[in-house]
Amino acid sequence: MGEKTVKVSSSALNGFHTYVYDNGDIYVGEFINNLRNGKGTYKDKNGIYVGEWVEGKRTGKGTLTWKSGDIYDGEWLDGKKHGKGTVTFRKSGNTFKGDWLDNSTTKGTFTWKNGDIYIGEWKNNRMNGYGEITWKNGDKYVGDFVNSKLSGKGTFYYSNGDIYVGEFINNERSGYGEFTNKRGKIKKGQWLNDEF
Repeated sequence: MGEKTVKVSSSALNGFHTYVYDNGDIYVGEFINNLRNGKGTYKDKNGIYVGEWVEGKRTGKGTLTWKSGDIYDGEWLDGKKHGKGTVTFRKSGNTFKGDWLDNSTTKGTFTWKNGDIYIGEWKNNRMNGYGEITWKNGDKYVGDFVNSKLSGKGTFYYSNGDIYVGEFINNERSGYGEFTNKRGKIKKGQWLNDEF
């Protein structure tokens, strides 16, 4: 849904109105001086937004439901997702709940339908920075992520009791690391492509 600030008539619209734009978009809600201001519903070919407006842009709290059925419910600023918000992905059943800045996720919790959970930092709508992921099988990783992959320093806790503390590259143990199995046997040294 593209944001557009449009003057809708030569005489100023103020108060509650229904307006159909030339391209077929429909707005039902409050206007001040021809601009969407207050509460309103905007429907276009991509979906429907219900929420608050300031000077023609989504600002405040609102819910955007895309044509696909995905839903964002949260805060907006100048037409962008900004602040606290939750996205529910209809087809996959996955959810993200967290912080947004200029339409991008910055920190939050992503929960997969299968029960896997990531809590941590985001950049460019991907897991980037420090975080932790827990898989439904009981494995857990705490450490650095790059482009949604285990990359950098971290600790991997295996569900069987084994632990690896060290470096990762693209989801594999690579670089210096220490592996301790559940019986206490330790391997220290260089790893490459997940091999000691």
